[in-house]
Amino acid sequence: MRRRIRRRVPFCGYETMNESVYIGLDVGGTNIKASAVSPSGEITARVHRPSPEGGDEAIRRTLGDLMESAADGRRIEGIGVGCAGVLAPDRRSIRTSPNLLSFEGFPLCDTLEETFGVAALLENDANAIALGEHWRGAGKGAETLVAITLGTGIGTGCILRGSLWRGGDGSGAEGGHITIDLNGPPCRCGNHGCLEAFVGTYGILRRLGEKLAEGGHSGRLAVDPDPTVEDIAEAAQDGDPLAVEVMRETGFFLGVGMANFANLFNPDMIILTGGVSRAGDILLGPAEAEMKRRAFAANTESLKVVTGRLGDDAGPLGAVYPLVAESR
Repeated sequence: MRRRIRRRVPFCGYETMNESVYIGLDVGGTNIKASAVSPSGEITARVHRPSPEGGDEAIRRTLGDLMESAADGRRIEGIGVGCAGVLAPDRRSIRTSPNLLSFEGFPLCDTLEETFGVAALLENDANAIALGEHWRGAGKGAETLVAITLGTGIGTGCILRGSLWRGGDGSGAEGGHITIDLNGPPCRCGNHGCLEAFVGTYGILRRLGEKLAEGGHSGRLAVDPDPTVEDIAEAAQDGDPLAVEVMRETGFFLGVGMANFANLFNPDMIILTGGVSRAGDILLGPAEAEMKRRAFAANTESLKVVTGRLGDDAGPLGAVYPLVAESR
């Protein structure tokens, strides 16, 4: 049964409002997104802010602003948070997050509950995306799936036989940190050769920089002083030769990781989400081909590789799903 908490702080007169919403937060290495979700699972508002730096007060202020904007005078029934990193065993704070250092150790759930007076749940962001896509997106109806988030970091969430799999103490399914090259480049987690070091934002930008320094030709990216991964994906779709090369290499490395997931979990579906997935077939073609080359044929014959349907809505929806399900 969901824990009920007495409201300690009146917030925008919510006690008198009849309309209620759940608030889903997606806390990433670059941005925090907040969505208001109706009890039926429809998103009624979306706002975002850059992820704060500088300590507890900046985090509290950012969360408060986001919640106020998303709720917009409606009564908050509960708060679900999807956050990048490894969670503490009690799933109320973040233990480690290479791409979100300011949130490590911050009492996230306690802060939200004390401020807004409702239950708050914390989930790994990739797990939340997997839940969201399984609930209302590309994975609806699939019994077993792996969702891979391609962003600042690489996260994976696994739905096994219809239920989210977290591992022994909740820190399992960290697929971005499987080693795919013993002598590979350093990863922000401190290891070398992780999937994230090749397929995450920093890995892609590193390879682009190396190719430009070696004289690689690009009509678009060579003159951009600070390209983003989304810029590279769009340039690849437009036929920029260097962007196409970088995205195909990224697909190759991604396929190595996907082969591991296919052999480990034998999923019905692999769902790719995040900005890098917008490169389309330039990325997906090499990824699927390399996965099939490396994985057991029996594990890929009926395996579907698709892009997510929910975009930025997947994380907030998945973060609130346990609260919505309990209320039914």
